[in-house]
Amino acid sequence: MLNSVDTTTDVAVQESGAKSRVRAEHALAHSAFRESIALVFVGSVVPDDPRWNGPSFNAAAQMFQRELLLGLEREGLPASLVVASRPVPSRRHTKLLGVDALPLFVRGHNATIADKLPLRLVPFINVTPLKQLTIGFASAFELLRWGWRHRAARHRVVHIYNLSVPPGAFIFLAARLIRAKAVVSLCDIEVPGETVPDGAYWKWDQRLQRRLIPRFDGHTVASQAIADDFLRGRGSLRLEGGVSAELLEQTANLVPTAGARRDSREFVIVAAGQLSELNGIPLLLEAFSRLGDDRFRLRIAGAGALEPEVRAAAARDPRIEFLGRLPFDRLLETYASADVLLNLRITRSLNTKYFFPSKMMEYLVSGIPVISTCTGHVEEEFGAFTFLLREETPEALVELLERIAALEPADRRAQAARARAYMAANKTWQAQTQKLAAYIRNNVLHLTEPH
Repeated sequence: MLNSVDTTTDVAVQESGAKSRVRAEHALAHSAFRESIALVFVGSVVPDDPRWNGPSFNAAAQMFQRELLLGLEREGLPASLVVASRPVPSRRHTKLLGVDALPLFVRGHNATIADKLPLRLVPFINVTPLKQLTIGFASAFELLRWGWRHRAARHRVVHIYNLSVPPGAFIFLAARLIRAKAVVSLCDIEVPGETVPDGAYWKWDQRLQRRLIPRFDGHTVASQAIADDFLRGRGSLRLEGGVSAELLEQTANLVPTAGARRDSREFVIVAAGQLSELNGIPLLLEAFSRLGDDRFRLRIAGAGALEPEVRAAAARDPRIEFLGRLPFDRLLETYASADVLLNLRITRSLNTKYFFPSKMMEYLVSGIPVISTCTGHVEEEFGAFTFLLREETPEALVELLERIAALEPADRRAQAARARAYMAANKTWQAQTQKLAAYIRNNVLHLTEPH
């Protein structure tokens, strides 16, 4: 009897050991698979320090690139090097921006992203077009050095954010020289005469991108129109941005306080972002001037070229409050005071089809109702839980605002809750970067991870 028990125990121990060995072998296989891929990222991201937030700093681009990099690291595709350039305006913009004298030569700098990913800020001559060219040469040089250091890696990937600075041709050629796959995240493509001046440089930039984009091995696009017009039928991954776990947590308490105010009759409209024609500021001010009902209130947060017009409107109309540029916690408090948030990205009078407003991701997760123009794929993907402004006229906006104000608050909140639930389920940075990591492995490198 004792021998039978001993034998059973020995078999169980052997089976347990075999399972442990199998698990260990699987873990080693997965680890070897992931370590066989080396990735370098080229973009405009800078260290997480306000000292780097100069006049050319773009908070939305910084957030996008930072979250993308950290998400890829979580998915086993960490960037072994990040190459970027310091966000300093060209010297010819000194008077235009009202800043002190800008340096002629910007030195290189070594730093990290989130205290973990190595960052190389390349040096450049700060005079356009030498600025773009020298950033291109310096970035390509860093890629060649990186390629040599990682020459033993079975698979190398160069991932670039947009193709204007540095010019994408430098990065594409460097990727080919080091025999790396080239992936591009296309978040903005400027349209000469619409979103940028109708000058020779911008025309050249778009012609170059039209030729270059189809040659990349992988593409993510912020707007479906980019894929339709530039990829000639090739596949792509739509990745317009995401929401972080921190933002979900920060906005969790906005819903119960939305609409709370002294006068329950008030209907508060909030618009935040760059104060520009592109973001519909003239449309908003004209429409609000036609809202004669005293219950309507308008709060505008942000900065930009049209700030004088916003200040003048606030001086004329006591219902308008201009808040200026707000820290993020104050901005969330402003959202919480709103009955509706406005995304008025212009699509008719300006050709903005190659852009997606990153502010929409923030709005939709806030739990506050959103009015949006039909920019990008907003109607296709988010139209079921967004109030759509299909006609970009003051009359149409007035009519829509009055119609929304007449709805029961509970109905408005229910629609906003559906938007938040959709974002939490589908548009977190974890979900987005999982899709990106799978796209790189499966569609760009044509690899299959061990089971």
